[in-house]
Amino acid sequence: MARPRHRGAAAPPAAAGHRPLSPVPVRRGALERRPAVFEEHAKARSLNFATIPRPLRQDAKYYIWQLISHPSPGTIRHSGGGDRPAIATILTVFSSFKEFLGWLHHHDITAFAQVTPALLDEYLLDVDDEQISMVRKYRRVGEVRRLWSARGILPQRMRLPAVPPWGGEESRDLFGRIRLDRDNRTPRIGELTMQHLLIWAIRFTEDFAEDIVAAHAEYEESRQCQLNGAPGRRRRSARG
Repeated sequence: MARPRHRGAAAPPAAAGHRPLSPVPVRRGALERRPAVFEEHAKARSLNFATIPRPLRQDAKYYIWQLISHPSPGTIRHSGGGDRPAIATILTVFSSFKEFLGWLHHHDITAFAQVTPALLDEYLLDVDDEQISMVRKYRRVGEVRRLWSARGILPQRMRLPAVPPWGGEESRDLFGRIRLDRDNRTPRIGELTMQHLLIWAIRFTEDFAEDIVAAHAEYEESRQCQLNGAPGRRRRSARG
């Protein structure tokens, strides 16, 4: 399939230093990601656009193509541009993006430009009410932000409102909770272990540091002499 195109919107060139992406093979509405993945061991996967409501399907294809090929599709914090997301990231969050489009279709939206801040507030309430993990909730709102951040490279009919979704608030503030996978769950080091680590750290600093620094300096001097073809200096005896 040729690259998705919109009238008046030229497809951007591939980023400098990256292998250009060739037109993407399509099988029954599925966008193959093989041409964009360089690892030989990677399994072939695809993005299935057939499950996206028909009125929004072509716009969805064009948007995803921009994420894949545009060098700076934009980010929520730096809407003027940013690194394009990894292919693995697009594959991971594609389902959350489709959920948003399905919700829009249920609310009779046929173009992204028809979305209003009030409608996004309603979407946030529905996501918050769903019995799904906090990770999935974060991804649902995150894909709305990603779509908004790309508005500068999208045609007018595909742009969300100019104001950032939900006033630019972070997901942890919107939901009042953080993702468990972002919490620090590393077991705490025991107090006795920390005491011994601190004791030895102090000993290395106050008692051993001078000898260590001197030995390192002699090693470097000897190594340079060997590189230059001169015999190295005999090592000094350790301090008493």
